[in-house]
Amino acid sequence: MKSIFDKRDFNYNRDITNHYYYTGIFNDEECELIKSLGGKGTMTEGLAGSIVRPGYRKSKIAWLPENKETEWLYEKLGILAKQANKICWNFDIIGFGEKLQYGEYSETNRGFYDWHLDMGKNSNWRKISISVQLDDENDYIGGDLQFYTKQTLTNAPRKKGSVIMFPSYLLHRVTPVVKGVRHSLVTWISGPPFR
Repeated sequence: MKSIFDKRDFNYNRDITNHYYYTGIFNDEECELIKSLGGKGTMTEGLAGSIVRPGYRKSKIAWLPENKETEWLYEKLGILAKQANKICWNFDIIGFGEKLQYGEYSETNRGFYDWHLDMGKNSNWRKISISVQLDDENDYIGGDLQFYTKQTLTNAPRKKGSVIMFPSYLLHRVTPVVKGVRHSLVTWISGPPFR
């Protein structure tokens, strides 16, 4: 069968297996405010899929709904996601499909999250994953957000206030925290499922 397309019909200049990041987006005061907002919520065990899997993920999480206290956060992250999407992936996106998730990975239980994707059977609307670094990189040891693409392991930036964005189908993990506590904020930008 002869193709009705040729390579000029597609944008071959985009690497849709990459991550994108911004540094210095949130200052110290904003990072501390986010942590205090997260601390107000009910902390529960982090899930893997829809269940607690201690050998696969050890973290505490709380959900931050969009309200008067958090609307600035949703707005800021939404603008950044729109910019990153235009630069990197050009996905068909709509907006936030879920609440913001505040997380704590502690040395007390060697908090970690093993290799995983952020999308799957029950979350196929997720397009762009967002992770915000809320601590100074010297406040904890371990707790690296890592990506595995093209047979290469890459560490995401650890600088406090950085925002890391990546396609939700990218394989990634958080390595065990061996000293201190790593706090993060994660969320997902959604859109129609890939097809």
